[in-house]
Amino acid sequence: MTNLELARAFYEAFDTNRPNLQGDVHVTDWKALPPVPGNPGGLAGQQGTVAYLHSVFDDMSYKVLDVYDAGLETVVARAQLSGVQVGEFLGVSSTGRKIVMDTIEIHKVADGKIRATYHVEDLWGAYCQMTRG
Repeated sequence: MTNLELARAFYEAFDTNRPNLQGDVHVTDWKALPPVPGNPGGLAGQQGTVAYLHSVFDDMSYKVLDVYDAGLETVVARAQLSGVQVGEFLGVSSTGRKIVMDTIEIHKVADGKIRATYHVEDLWGAYCQMTRG
C-alpha cells in the first residue's frame, strides 16, 4: 500500500466498523500522540477505539475530506466523524443528537505501516453539539 492508501484504510476501519483493518495499516506497538486517556495504546487499543465509537454513535461515519503525502514518511489527513450520540461520550450521557466532529491527524509511516499518529479532534465542538439546549 502507498502511504496515502494506508491513511485512507485507517479511516475505513472506523467508517465501516471493521477494527481488524487496523492490523493491515498499523504496527503492533502503534502510538497515539498524545495518548488517549483510558486507552492502553497499541494496535489493540486502536481496535478498541473503533468498537467504542460505534457503541457510542449510531449511524457513525468517518470520512476523509483531504489527505496529503507530506514526504518524509508523513501523511496528513483531515477527516470528519458524524453520528447520533446514543452512549456516554466526553462525560455526556446519551442525547440522541447528531454530531459532526472534525479531526486532523499526522500519520508517521515506516516500513509500509503507520507507526504513530498525532491527532487533534474538535472535542469542544462535539461537546457543544451534544449539550446545546
